[in-house]
Amino acid sequence: MTTIRLSAGSLLAFDGKVLEFFWAAQSQRVHLGAIDKIQVDTDRKGKHRLNIVANLRPGENLAGGFLSDTFDDQVYSQVNEMVTEIQKAMSSFRADNE
Repeated sequence: MTTIRLSAGSLLAFDGKVLEFFWAAQSQRVHLGAIDKIQVDTDRKGKHRLNIVANLRPGENLAGGFLSDTFDDQVYSQVNEMVTEIQKAMSSFRADNE
């Protein structure tokens, strides 16, 4: 399992199948089979943002995605490595009934 502290109050964790985002006393999780797109974007001011778009129910896409959160330069390479790991897992994922 890979866990990254994005900020003092938020964590991102990936166990190979499920991505979890924790902040304060709340959390969100998504199975990699439900992720449509995951990427890191950097704006012109150098601010990094993790963007995840997921279909949580068949035929329903959350407006604005599953998660969009900013993070600092200190964890940029770690987040990029996790995104690459998730993208690789997404490309080879098949449900048992597929």
